[in-house]
Amino acid sequence: STGCAADILSMCVTNDSIILGTYEEGAYRVKTDSGKPETSTSDFTTNADSVMYNPYIVRMLFCTDPSLGETDDGSALYSAIQFRYTESSASASYKNVGLWSYYKARGNWNKE
Repeated sequence: STGCAADILSMCVTNDSIILGTYEEGAYRVKTDSGKPETSTSDFTTNADSVMYNPYIVRMLFCTDPSLGETDDGSALYSAIQFRYTESSASASYKNVGLWSYYKARGNWNKE
């Protein structure tokens, strides 16, 4: 896939997408069509790009059950993020480090 700017560390598969977690470049979404990934990344339909972005390392991505028809805005998605160095040198915040979740009823990613 083109558009992914770093090494892939984690991924989760939903009904219509593959979400890729990277080393220091956040997360990327690759849409799928009948199970086949597209050749480039796509925008998220959620606020994932405002949560999982450079310089964050996305160590874990989890989709509760893709067979339920979950999409990139599916019923329950989880992510664990961190960053290297210090807040000031990484231009990041310790408040963002940890477990994040997306529940369709909430409509956006929230820190747990």
